[in-house]
Amino acid sequence: MTRPSAGALPSWLLLAAALLAGCSEDTQFFAEDNGEIADELGSGFLRLDVFPSNLDADLLPQTVILEENWEGLEIEMSTPVQVNGRITGFDATPHVTATVPGEDVPVRALIAAWVPGTVMTGGTLSAEDGSYAIRLAPAAAYTFSVIPTEPPDLPFVVDFPVDVGAGSAGGAVYLDYGVPVHGRVLTEDGLPLQGIEVQAVEASSGVGGPILTTDAAGWYHLRVLPGEYEIGVSGLEGSYVPTCRVPVYAEPTTGAEQDFVFGTLEPVTVEGDIRASKPGMGVDDIEVRFTATTLADHPSCGLDVATNTDQYGHFSIRILPGNYVMEVVPPYPVALSPLQESVEIGDESALDLGEIDLEGFVPISAVVRGPGEAGEPVEGVQVHVEVIGFDGFTYDTFTDKIGAFEMDVPHAKLSVRLTPPSTDLAVRRIDVPVDDFPEQVVLGSGRRIAGTVAYRGEPVAYTPIEVRDRTGRLYATTTTGEAGAFAVRVEQE
Repeated sequence: MTRPSAGALPSWLLLAAALLAGCSEDTQFFAEDNGEIADELGSGFLRLDVFPSNLDADLLPQTVILEENWEGLEIEMSTPVQVNGRITGFDATPHVTATVPGEDVPVRALIAAWVPGTVMTGGTLSAEDGSYAIRLAPAAAYTFSVIPTEPPDLPFVVDFPVDVGAGSAGGAVYLDYGVPVHGRVLTEDGLPLQGIEVQAVEASSGVGGPILTTDAAGWYHLRVLPGEYEIGVSGLEGSYVPTCRVPVYAEPTTGAEQDFVFGTLEPVTVEGDIRASKPGMGVDDIEVRFTATTLADHPSCGLDVATNTDQYGHFSIRILPGNYVMEVVPPYPVALSPLQESVEIGDESALDLGEIDLEGFVPISAVVRGPGEAGEPVEGVQVHVEVIGFDGFTYDTFTDKIGAFEMDVPHAKLSVRLTPPSTDLAVRRIDVPVDDFPEQVVLGSGRRIAGTVAYRGEPVAYTPIEVRDRTGRLYATTTTGEAGAFAVRVEQE
């Protein structure tokens, strides 16, 4: 038997449900290389995400990658493609009659398609007869996945790049029986663990298949197509059972067998009292999160557990021994600052963290000026403040006639975006701890991005446009005018 041998599960647990779409008729599953997509998206420093109104022929959002030319852009919106098809598969245990070893059946499935690094996504859940119909913006670099939900014990499929061209498209997708991946989830004493969630994740894409649970004997049974996967196991949400994963290669004929053996599962009760430092009272509904950096008996696994304080500010939670990052996050309307601390939890039965005081909001202020040593104050600059980390809460204000602003914000590291009222100055971004917030911010001329957005030769008016970099970081926003024209300046790095 093999102990779990990888870190905490990433966001792929949510990916299949969050990104839903369809495929084209000539889909070829399990393409060998997605490098061309990455090269294409990586060739431009910035991208433009265009969000047309549904008043404009029900157009879908599209992304344009900026190359050397940033001005005189002519963005032509594409007519959405109607994608139709049907999902079927081989059910090895049909429910019609026990005498039939298996049969082809319609499959209900989450159908997902997305162009990586863009806003071009769409999706649906197939009907009871397996049919689906979705709309996508045309592109040649979609990633496509089909995640079966009923019956769930069928292989899932991932393919890229999929070309969704102009005009209608579609086709049948057949989920073959695949090969088995199975094993048991046990304690180190050999006791089976029931109700543990198990999921196969396709290694090259990070897309996860159906989530199944272990039975009373600790067994799990998945079916996949041959290839490389990571098998992840985790306790139910809110439990103290850690999350672990291990790489597995599913052989073309035999599949794979992989057991998971957990170390000691003896949780510690951790409690404390969250208080507002002024007036020194307990605070209700504060979220307290614990994220393991290392677990004492499960060094290659992760654990994320959260709870909320009661009306007296008290919390109590059960977690495994190890080193954790504790985050205390007030809800948005409460003017209290979030807190992050390191906590070491030993093998004691209980640990009382005592009173934990949260600081109130703190004031920040600055004067925003134009370029040059004697730059003029700039009135009407939108100041957008986002807390880095935690829940990313945002706060907004504007500069006054002398270019000054003042606002109260959480005591945390901040990401600040300053958007001038005209396109003569560039949008400015600064990431800074609140204690180091500058007294003066200078806006430069930056580099201009300008062009028009049209559909079938007609301008697309009042369309929001976001300027982002390759990691998705937002640099600036703008909107097209009545003639479909837009212009914005951004800082050059």
